Amino acid sequence: MKRKSARPKRVEAYTDEAGHTGLNLFDPAQPWFWTGTLLSRFSVQTQGAGLMRDLSALLGRPVLHANQLGIRKLELIAGPLKGFLERIDAHFVFTAIEKRHLAN
Repeated sequence: MKRKSARPKRVEAYTDEAGHTGLNLFDPAQPWFWTGTLLSRFSVQTQGAGLMRDLSALLGRPVLHANQLGIRKLELIAGPLKGFLERIDAHFVFTAIEKRHLAN
């Protein structure tokens, strides 16, 4: 008897990069290119839209960027963000690539 194959699970991935690319690609003081990817079976943007509006209003910022908020403001929103990431069963993948291998 032939078994039906399982339907593939839907996953959304949101990737951000760091590592001073662009004009600093060959800067020997900045040798690494990093990416961080959030993975979830749920639509992160749809599920998180209300929370982001609420947190933006709480902090008085139209857009939330950690490096602009600073530790004190991040601590104010850490609890709700953690709860949201748990609800959407978020997973993270981080990669590091040594730039000299990427750019040569």
